[in-house]
Amino acid sequence: MAERQAPGWEATGWDWFAGTTAADAPGSVAACFARCFAGADGARVLAHLRALTLDRALGADASDAALRQLEGQRRLVLTLIALAARGRSSPAAPGQIPPTAAVPLPEGESSHGR
Repeated sequence: MAERQAPGWEATGWDWFAGTTAADAPGSVAACFARCFAGADGARVLAHLRALTLDRALGADASDAALRQLEGQRRLVLTLIALAARGRSSPAAPGQIPPTAAVPLPEGESSHGR
């Protein structure tokens, strides 16, 4: 079975080993996250994800699998929040569109941790 590849991509031996390009740098990804979660809709999505994961507690009878599942979800949500914050605070690389606005915190929350 032939592998599907992105258009214009050709495997040429060890090219994959050459490393990442400037477009793949973590700063550029963070700026993308900041743009995705900018504005009221982005804040609402992050607040919903926070409510489903970070603001949720399992009971004493929760299974090991349930605890691990929730901790994985929490890790992912915290990664999304951290990337959006990093993208807002770092200057855009040349040729990139800077984040348009800061992601507002839901009402009653501060940026000084939990």
